[in-house]
Amino acid sequence: MEEYTNQSPSMKKEPARGVGHLVVPRKLLTLPGVTVIAAHQDSAILYKELEQELWERPLFSRAICLTVILEGKKKIRFADDQIILDTNQGVFLPKEFMAVSDLFARGSRFKQYLLFFEDDIIQEFVSRRRLSLARESADLTFRIAAEPGFLDYLAGLAATFKNLKRNQNMLRVKLLEALEWMADANPAVSQWLFAAIHSETANLQWVMENHFNSGLNVEDFALLSGRSLSSFQRDFKRTFGTSPARWIRERKLQRAAELLEGNQDVTTVALEIGFENISHFIRLFKQEFGASPAEYRRTRAKSGPFKKE
Repeated sequence: MEEYTNQSPSMKKEPARGVGHLVVPRKLLTLPGVTVIAAHQDSAILYKELEQELWERPLFSRAICLTVILEGKKKIRFADDQIILDTNQGVFLPKEFMAVSDLFARGSRFKQYLLFFEDDIIQEFVSRRRLSLARESADLTFRIAAEPGFLDYLAGLAATFKNLKRNQNMLRVKLLEALEWMADANPAVSQWLFAAIHSETANLQWVMENHFNSGLNVEDFALLSGRSLSSFQRDFKRTFGTSPARWIRERKLQRAAELLEGNQDVTTVALEIGFENISHFIRLFKQEFGASPAEYRRTRAKSGPFKKE
């Protein structure tokens, strides 16, 4: 992570005509008027302050972005639509989003915060929530109202990072905190974020590792990963070298062994990993490890985990 001192908010009084798309967040880091509070790769917390208007700036965002206006007005034009944001208003924009923005000062200043979230941060956030797997067509953007508590959170970010150098973990924590503020004010943002990161084919390993014990069937996993059933089965075989059903069963049993090493009882372990039929769980566990769950618990301290012969 890098930290920069405040830069001058002034800019030349010229429209951004005739330039290529500004790839954000990285190309923003060295622009006049931008204070980099924290940044690492395509995750960033930026503060932007201008003394005059800036218009017709074409942008391309590499990550999901939340822009919040403190003073002034911002117009975002894309395709055949546009969004106009006023003071204390904001919007989530999806990654790989192309638009043209116009910034209008109120009085003598334009002020905004820009928060950029890489996919793994969004994935971590949505994985802790109960969301609908049916990815209904969602709006391209998601508007928010910046409430006083969230504005106080934003105002405190500069002090938080002032004495930190290259602290990637704190950036992650603060971006997750921003999402918590948003979800508390409007729970629907969680579903929008889920749809935003799954609008393209999701990372198969991440989907499986985070949901293997969720009680989902193969059709559910295909939907969750953004694939047709046939594409999911083909990609799964290429990635894991086995069928989805076999991998899920073996991964559940592996997790069961880990939990048994923590001295949880057999019934609790079976239910936690999604087996409602305890006898069926015991039979599968013995087939996999050569010992029943109870035997595995009794012998783990003496000889370590069982290994399948």
